[in-house]
Amino acid sequence: MIKALERVTDLENLATDEKIRVAVEHAIRSWQVRVVGTERSLVKLPVGRQMLEIGHELFEAIRVSSKLGLKTLDTLHLAYASTISELDPDLTTFTTVDKEIISRGKEIENEIGIKVLEPAAER
Repeated sequence: MIKALERVTDLENLATDEKIRVAVEHAIRSWQVRVVGTERSLVKLPVGRQMLEIGHELFEAIRVSSKLGLKTLDTLHLAYASTISELDPDLTTFTTVDKEIISRGKEIENEIGIKVLEPAAER
């Protein structure tokens, strides 16, 4: 575990992976992030003459992939956010700096019901 930073300027002396750890830890503490597990049932998906059972999140990713036109991992992140929003109604936004996701914000909101936000720029 990284010791607490005494000053914000100490951040510039850290390696990149340590900066990320500090930022994530700060976000979890200041935003009171909760980890929500998804214990969902399997969904049956017809593949040829057989039925394939896959997790709900993967089914959701497949369902929206052609509509959103995003990269696979971006689509999976949004599918998981959608699934978690069904379990926790407080989850209404998806914050990202990914320009592709931001550019498709309206489509994402229409398709999965989650608003895409870009973090506010420093002033």
